[in-house]
Amino acid sequence: MEMNMIRLRMLVELRRQGTITKVAQALRYTHSAVSQQLQKLERETGHRLVERVGRNVRLTEQGEILADYAVKILMLADDATVPLASAANQVLGTLRVASFQTVLATLAPRALNSLAEKYPDLRVEIYQREVESALKGLMQGDFDVILGESYQDIDVLLPQGVHREEIFSDPLHLVLPRTGPLSAGVASISDLARQPWAIDPAHLIFGRWAREYCRGHGFEPRVLFETPDPFLQIYLAREGHAVTIAPALITSAFRREVQVLPLDEQSSRTLYSAVRGSHERSPAIRAFRAAVAEAARELSPLTSAYGSPRN
Repeated sequence: MEMNMIRLRMLVELRRQGTITKVAQALRYTHSAVSQQLQKLERETGHRLVERVGRNVRLTEQGEILADYAVKILMLADDATVPLASAANQVLGTLRVASFQTVLATLAPRALNSLAEKYPDLRVEIYQREVESALKGLMQGDFDVILGESYQDIDVLLPQGVHREEIFSDPLHLVLPRTGPLSAGVASISDLARQPWAIDPAHLIFGRWAREYCRGHGFEPRVLFETPDPFLQIYLAREGHAVTIAPALITSAFRREVQVLPLDEQSSRTLYSAVRGSHERSPAIRAFRAAVAEAARELSPLTSAYGSPRN
């Protein structure tokens, strides 16, 4: 029995996406092409792999079994590209990178500039994902590298076989408006117990950390604006609607628009890159990590703390 790798990928994607339309969009095929390829895969295997349920489709029991093996086959094929590229010591091909907004808005563009200049044959694809979603995609083979974040006592557990490399420590700052009722009389964060806050949703790592930080200072934050967009959080603070906490990596761009006050010496996040262990020696991944580290060094003077730490 001979099975086509593209068809196996479509089967895996169908289990993940749930509809042929979404598979076609994700893999950049037409709807009819995906349907035809899945039908060919059924003929190749001699089993019915997909069944229709109302307007949707799902995998049959045989389809689920084959999809489990297809994930392993596709991962093994992907892993085989690393020693081939390492032997040739060439930085080329496509590198799929997933990360979240503050990193993509600051570190990523600088890293891409450096890579484009040094390695014109390397194509980098960027996908905006929160850490948890990015890590899941890394383990499924959707991404080659993720850029993540961790906080004191709050981190996303990395599965066995993932190689993590720290980039740098990014201080966290309290962000207040420059004028208005929320701008004055703040000796410590506990003075803001009754004020409106803009914070990430609680299911995200930074949202969990921010809430725990406030609780550690004796209050539950009054979250009136729950959004994962850190720039929107700062804009709300700038206009006097809320207070927030933001990393130095982005607060440095708003020094003239908002008050930026330090929290304490321990309040920072650690930025890191993570890859599947089998890809650690990939020339493209090593080049990308080096470019991100270079971008971090360029930005590090902008992330220094403001004034004296506050408790």
